[in-house]
Amino acid sequence: MSCRPLDPGVQAASVWMRNLSNSFLCFFQTGSPPATGTGTLLLTLWDVNDNGPELERQEVTVCNTEPETQHLRILDKDQPPNTSPFRAKLTNNSDENWAVEMDAQGEVAMLKLLRPLKEDIYSVYFHLLDNQGMGQATVLTATVCECKGQVDRCPGRQAATIGAPAILAILGAILALLIILLLLLLFVRKRKMVKEPLLLPEEDTRDNIFYYGEEGGGEEDQDYDLSQLHRGLEARPEVILRNDVVPTLLPAPQYHPRPTNPDEIGNFIHENLKAADTDPTAPPYDSLLV
Repeated sequence: MSCRPLDPGVQAASVWMRNLSNSFLCFFQTGSPPATGTGTLLLTLWDVNDNGPELERQEVTVCNTEPETQHLRILDKDQPPNTSPFRAKLTNNSDENWAVEMDAQGEVAMLKLLRPLKEDIYSVYFHLLDNQGMGQATVLTATVCECKGQVDRCPGRQAATIGAPAILAILGAILALLIILLLLLLFVRKRKMVKEPLLLPEEDTRDNIFYYGEEGGGEEDQDYDLSQLHRGLEARPEVILRNDVVPTLLPAPQYHPRPTNPDEIGNFIHENLKAADTDPTAPPYDSLLV
């Protein structure tokens, strides 16, 4: 790299490699005559252990019979020596069903199921430590299946998994079935509702029913005796008069004349109404013989 005296000051170029910086410095000064100088500065940056270790995988699937050991790689964002070898231990009573060990390099945690568990989803609590003792708690989700040996996914859960298209198809089929049942119900109900004919059938020949909507020959084609309409007073039944009961004579009611004083109109109406109620000759009549 060459220096050119453009402006008074310092030009610098740096090359970074991991935590080392190889910097080339160029100093120049304008004057008479101009002077320049170059130099190399080596900087070493120390990493601060501010990140805790964490598991590379957050979920595992194991069988509850002859389970396979799960290898869990541990990661750390810091630089050595603030990384491996790592240490791992179980917390929150997770060591009752699980066990964890580290490999020889201290970078992989080996998790194993100690005893058969019921098929379900469990949480395994870890506490991870790096080489400098920086710790961090993490939780691993472990799915236990009813199987044997190695497995990537529970057979039962895989068969029972239903996607959104399958759910929509099932709902559509149920809706179509309900519509078909509704149409069948309406059809059957409509067939049961038989309307009665407005006109009687021709074979119904009752004598007391006449069809007024039909044209005929007049009274001659009606089946009844017209002579019954021509009966006079001589055909009336005999009235037997009884002479063994003495008729009761009731006094004639006394009707008051209209008063001349307008103030007595109320008493006039009231008294005449009482007289009319007891008058057997006043309408309305119980029976009328003509």
